[in-house]
Amino acid sequence: MGKIIDLSGQQFGKLTVIERANKPEGSSSTAAFWKCRCECGTEKIISGNVLRQGKAKSCGCYNKQYHYNNTEDLTNKRFGHLLVLRRAQRPEGLKSAGAYWLCRCDCGNEKIIMGKSLKDGRT
Repeated sequence: MGKIIDLSGQQFGKLTVIERANKPEGSSSTAAFWKCRCECGTEKIISGNVLRQGKAKSCGCYNKQYHYNNTEDLTNKRFGHLLVLRRAQRPEGLKSAGAYWLCRCDCGNEKIIMGKSLKDGRT
């Protein structure tokens, strides 16, 4: 095993290394792990290798915000019998990432639908 490089106090993108951390349960990595605080306030344990290679720049909040802000606005667009009213939160219990939209059917019913399903014609 090589010498551990102390990353405490170093900044990697939106992450600041707080202190050395125990290896997460189930990890097979031999790298040192570090407790990091993201600019958003979230704390996360990340491998030193991942940090130094630039593979982690945030706790994941950056990707979520990027995709949220760079999603095509479907408001007032029509997909078959559905009219998109506005962007909606992901329904509880669903794990699929992506944009969700509140839609009104010509019959009057309203439902939250994933944007990808609207655009590819599945819904």
